[in-house]
Amino acid sequence: MAIATFIILIPIFASTVIITTKQSAFADGLTQEQLSASLGSRKADLLIKMNPPVVTTETLSQGQKPTVQLRLFDSKTNQSFNHVTYYVIIEKDGKRLLSNMFHDHNGDLILQVNPVNATGKAAAANTTSISGGEPDPLLDILTASKNNPITVSGPIFVRGGSYHFIVRIETVDSDYTMLPYNQEPTCRI
Repeated sequence: MAIATFIILIPIFASTVIITTKQSAFADGLTQEQLSASLGSRKADLLIKMNPPVVTTETLSQGQKPTVQLRLFDSKTNQSFNHVTYYVIIEKDGKRLLSNMFHDHNGDLILQVNPVNATGKAAAANTTSISGGEPDPLLDILTASKNNPITVSGPIFVRGGSYHFIVRIETVDSDYTMLPYNQEPTCRI
């Protein structure tokens, strides 16, 4: 399997994309980004899509909950890879707000974000909680489903500016066969 690295920077209001494999590219991708790499003999594309594309105090006060969609798919067939485990990190101003693995049997993971402006000790600790999904006792990760989506609650999208996502692909085609660490595609948003 070939080593592939995805690096994406997606701020809330503007974005820059840097793809590192053998080429670099820069693009504006306010709503979504799609990056390509090889996964063995297959070409893998990672789609990262925000909805709404811009999160504001107004959209939050209207009850709109932002979602982040992660989809790993074969660009030749447009079919999602099955049994994908995503290791997702979200950072803001150098502080890690989320660092967790999530699995989706169909490869199309949607995380609903519940922005919570914590106060006191919780704000200092950047406390983020995760609910929903089905727990996997073997890997200690959550598996998303349409009937039981995953919700991430915490200080994510409560302030304007750049939120950086780092996404590493841990498994593909199998729930429990982890990719070797040096062959895990990684994406920075």
